[in-house]
Amino acid sequence: MILPNENIRLLRPYEPGEQPQIAGFIKLNTNENPYPPSPAVLRALKQSIKDRLRIYPDPQFRQLRSITAQRWRVSAEHIFVSNGSDEVLRLIFQCYLSPGDSVAGLFPTYTLYETLAQLFGATMHYYELDDDLRIPEALFKRVPHKIICLSNPNPPFGTFYDTELIALICRANPDSIIIVDEAYVDFAPKHALALVKLFDNIIVTRSFSKSFGLAGLRIGFGIAQPHIVEYLYKIKDSYNVNVMAQIAAIAALQDIRYYRQIIQNIIASRSHLIKELTKLGFNIPPSSANFFFARWCENARWIYEALKRKKILVRYFDHPRLADGLRISVGKENENKKLITALKEIVKNEKKSTKRTKTR
Repeated sequence: MILPNENIRLLRPYEPGEQPQIAGFIKLNTNENPYPPSPAVLRALKQSIKDRLRIYPDPQFRQLRSITAQRWRVSAEHIFVSNGSDEVLRLIFQCYLSPGDSVAGLFPTYTLYETLAQLFGATMHYYELDDDLRIPEALFKRVPHKIICLSNPNPPFGTFYDTELIALICRANPDSIIIVDEAYVDFAPKHALALVKLFDNIIVTRSFSKSFGLAGLRIGFGIAQPHIVEYLYKIKDSYNVNVMAQIAAIAALQDIRYYRQIIQNIIASRSHLIKELTKLGFNIPPSSANFFFARWCENARWIYEALKRKKILVRYFDHPRLADGLRISVGKENENKKLITALKEIVKNEKKSTKRTKTR
């Protein structure tokens, strides 16, 4: 048997959220948009199927890059289009890392960063967030890492970090590539795109999976100085984004009013859910994403399992720093109501059980 290289043999793969194989589940575990894409997206896909599926997609994404550039007021040369924002991350790691380099990230954060570091023979160095989830002071000074990953808002808490703090990190580390992963930024108060014009070592990554509801089509993009974008285009697959994904993304950007309303609905639902779960005794840090992290006073696995028995999926992380909580995605209004009702019942039954135990 021929074995792959050592990096692959030792690789710890990224573990996505559970995908239910039977119908009837309320799925609040993978931060998907609970609402459908714009009707304009569906019309564009339907109109294009007959004529476009037989030909290759545009490998340079000329129309999509042009519209994306107009939307965010940069030139098309600043735009790299990808098969989901995860592909941008992978190509950045491939482009800039050599075996033995190190990658920095906050902890906790998106675990794919560590998987990618291992894939390319680099080591992952974490800067642990304190109890208030503040960025450690060490990152505002020069650090010896080839890549620094900053997810903003940062999962699993949804913590948002002000642009000025990110600028300080960029300024202190001119020899590092700074990735600002903005997959959830449309649910946050600000974004970091202005920093692309100020620093030549930053790349901001975005996704059409979350606020645009196109997770099933896998499309994202990065915005950076043209020299970074040029390197990424050199190493991407020839046709890395399919025809349907490009058409859907173009139509989505052309119907931005529809998505603004959806985003406001999700933000309002997030506030309501946090308020109701706080009443039940959960401790929830502020979130600027389409999810939040609900802490319990002890290991939260039993709540995750109790919800799963009621066919409601949320995300549980078996790690000492995270085991006392659940990451919960914001769903549709009826799904959120069912979640609140289920948690009220679960917490009430637990309190009764605890009271019976104490009286014995």
